[in-house]
Amino acid sequence: MVEVHEVFEAAWKVVGDALLPVLTSLGEWFGSIGPQIVATFKQAIGTLAIAFEVLNTSANLIFDFISTAFAQLVVLAMTVASAVSRAFHLDFSGARDAGTTVWPR
Repeated sequence: MVEVHEVFEAAWKVVGDALLPVLTSLGEWFGSIGPQIVATFKQAIGTLAIAFEVLNTSANLIFDFISTAFAQLVVLAMTVASAVSRAFHLDFSGARDAGTTVWPR
């Protein structure tokens, strides 16, 4: 077992000796370009955040516009329906009063 252990230690030393210069060079390269990568990444994330904020605001405005328009259409339809219903029940003054909210004099 001692000999197996020594063989493994020797193998790991050979691998470490071979990789150490490559890993050192890679670390130095990352160190030299790291600040530039971080700055670029920060700018890209900031741009993405602005785009998502614009999209969110636009979606909220569109939803508010559509829901308000739909609510106004519902009120208009209910008012017209009330005026027509009153007219069918021969309540012409009530129909006129209901209709003036839709068609003012």
